[in-house]
Amino acid sequence: DLFHYHHSSHTSQQRGKDVFHFSDVFSKNEFLNIFWNLHFNHNPNPNVTVSERFFIAPILKHVKQMSKLFYTPGNKIAIDESTISFKGKVSFRVYNPMKPKKFGLKVFV
Repeated sequence: DLFHYHHSSHTSQQRGKDVFHFSDVFSKNEFLNIFWNLHFNHNPNPNVTVSERFFIAPILKHVKQMSKLFYTPGNKIAIDESTISFKGKVSFRVYNPMKPKKFGLKVFV
């Protein structure tokens, strides 16, 4: 399965010792090589321009399906806007001059 549930006790003395870190498996260069070349959707015609979402559409669809399966919101929910610090080159990056980390991705949680 692409996504799995990792349970860790918040009261455990060993907390944090069983957490997976990419640096335990890959060097930074190996990780970046995989990151920049990994796509979850095949573009059959490389001459046709596709949106940036095209390559991650299957993952987004899977996350949406799993969210519906495992989460049912109650009558009262709160949605908050947050910005994840990010300096990569994507069209949906936002700029906020009032923040310490000025560039990022806006998300609603």
